[in-house]
Amino acid sequence: MKFKKILRTLAVTALMFVGGSAINASAEVKSTPAPDENVNIQLHKMFNTDSSKTITNTGSELTGEALNGMTPYDATKNGNVEFTIFKVGKGLLDPDNMTEAEYATARDALISQIKKGATTPSEIIDNQNDFIETNTANNNLTNSKALTLQDSSGILEFNNITNNGTYLILETKAANLTDITSISAPLIFNLPITGVSGTAHLYAKNLFPKDTTTQLTKKGIDPLAPTNITNLLELENVEFTITNSSGYNKKVTTDANGNITFGNLAPGEYTITETSISSIPWYQQMKAENPISMNFTVAEDGTITTSQKNNDYFIITKDKSGNVTGIEVKNYLITGGADFIKVDADENTKLLEGAKFIVKKESFDESGNPTTEYAKFNNSYEFTGWGTIDEAKASTQLVSKDDGTFGFTGIPYVYDKRNDAEGKVTKYSLVETQAPSGYAKLAANDSQLNFEMGSKDQLIKNKRYSLPITGGMGIWLFVIAGLALMGGSGYLYYKKQRNV
Repeated sequence: MKFKKILRTLAVTALMFVGGSAINASAEVKSTPAPDENVNIQLHKMFNTDSSKTITNTGSELTGEALNGMTPYDATKNGNVEFTIFKVGKGLLDPDNMTEAEYATARDALISQIKKGATTPSEIIDNQNDFIETNTANNNLTNSKALTLQDSSGILEFNNITNNGTYLILETKAANLTDITSISAPLIFNLPITGVSGTAHLYAKNLFPKDTTTQLTKKGIDPLAPTNITNLLELENVEFTITNSSGYNKKVTTDANGNITFGNLAPGEYTITETSISSIPWYQQMKAENPISMNFTVAEDGTITTSQKNNDYFIITKDKSGNVTGIEVKNYLITGGADFIKVDADENTKLLEGAKFIVKKESFDESGNPTTEYAKFNNSYEFTGWGTIDEAKASTQLVSKDDGTFGFTGIPYVYDKRNDAEGKVTKYSLVETQAPSGYAKLAANDSQLNFEMGSKDQLIKNKRYSLPITGGMGIWLFVIAGLALMGGSGYLYYKKQRNV
């Protein structure tokens, strides 16, 4: 029996692709005579998050349980989509000269020809466009009409379609291709649809992943308290990329609170990688050979798990079942220090022990006013913060050792010098609070006390006292002169008393 003999039965085929398989949803209704010359096709785009759910197209409008829990697609939330209807020429599909089995085989082959083995939404769209271009040029596809869904109804109406022949409806533009698992599968159907007059209802669905609401928070060490690793700052405008092996690639950026809430991920294996922190250059920047990244798995029910252990960069929060509920990613400051050698100004090979120093920073506040602050250090000579000169002296001061060396680490100099390009240049210098025994203390404006971050073995030279050292001949001259003055005064006093 040729297929044309059963055209008066319903011949709507809604092929819903799930993981590359096709579900043929067809049904029969009693034939009706004298079909309308034209018919309206009302296309219902549905939102679906469960790959096991399908809709059986009957040509009639569906409600309740027939929708299998799916809801109308809301373009205002999920983005605009475009569908295009084509009349299919006999060079692609000729049901009038096929048995029903032959037609089903030819129809499936046509679907494969459209997809060309593509699996991701973006690839399917590209292959569909190639198919459309080729078959429009050779008149296998004609009478095309495209409509864009922009509202929350989920409905597009193709009006006054000739009620005879084979038709194809394709989703030709899809919103947020990286957020869906599958676009709507091709709808191939024959008109007239027996038992349907006026308006035929067809249902197309995307496969959206289940909503997941895992939150990632990006935090960084506070430049004003760089040794405090618990009270961290939330970092804005840090870019991450979520990828998988199937081509999913989505960039997400932290908000003012340092947060990213990512979801709508299809089941599978993913990697989230920090890809840019260029907006905050005083934090350690990303290196391709050693990225900050984490692998995780999305289950069918939308839950997320990971084998990532807590380390210097990641703190993972999980519920009692081991599902990830929060991810904290930490960044570290770019810090620096300087090293010095204390020597005799006249004999640079003579190394001086016991000199004490504090570090001074001259900079500008946010209003552009000049400021002077002094560094505070812990016992390991690690920078802990800025303060007054008294606070700096009260903390651990830098002290030259018996080999004359001293130094420090941990000053967030990139942060300090963030406004240098605007002319608000930050400068560092040493202040000598105690000279080595027998040497004169350096003046505050001595240029050798100025340094750049990263200086290595910078010499700090002290001169001996210009006055003779105790025990030298020069001191006796002062003693004799003093005794002479005292003796002369005594003689004058004695003589005056005798004259009275």
